[in-house]
Amino acid sequence: MPLSITECIDADQELREFMSGMGYVLCDLGHIPDNELASDAEVCAGLLPLKHVYRGTDPEILLQTILPRLTDGTHLEEQVIRYMIRLFPAITSELLTRVARRVKPHREGELISLAAKEWLRQGEEAGFARGEELGFLKGEERGVAKAKIDSILVTLETRFGSVPSDMEAQVRRSAPELLDDLFKRALTVASLELVFTSDNRH
Repeated sequence: MPLSITECIDADQELREFMSGMGYVLCDLGHIPDNELASDAEVCAGLLPLKHVYRGTDPEILLQTILPRLTDGTHLEEQVIRYMIRLFPAITSELLTRVARRVKPHREGELISLAAKEWLRQGEEAGFARGEELGFLKGEERGVAKAKIDSILVTLETRFGSVPSDMEAQVRRSAPELLDDLFKRALTVASLELVFTSDNRH
């Protein structure tokens, strides 16, 4: 029986040299020109945000370069967008909408929905952290609710344009337990008028 993990793996000698010491290869992307990061377009799209995240690069230009290289609806596309939203605070719904309409108009709705879910997740984490820090459950609940409300309004504005003030007020007054369902409706209804109707056939 093998007495080590290395012996359990069918790897050539070159790979075993790294495995024996749990080694890895460190590559400094900073010195590699963008167009030479990888010959594969999707691999390059995954490396570009890693290279530019702390370089002050304009996120709009970066998104415009990256999005066309990603295959629609893949796990990689989702992860790259989530990563950029987390690490590039300047990316707003307006910025993402502009870029999507320019380079992937057929994916605008899906990309905004994906981004809204990431913003919602960040809001939930922030709400939980704040509530835990203060020692109040209500702090967490308020943080989560606000993030959900903001995501609903961003989604409606992205899909239908300006949200009427009375509808915005109605969203903000909604009970916390109804916000998840309201967010789903914001993603799927055919018009603003259907957001608060009881008819689910949309």
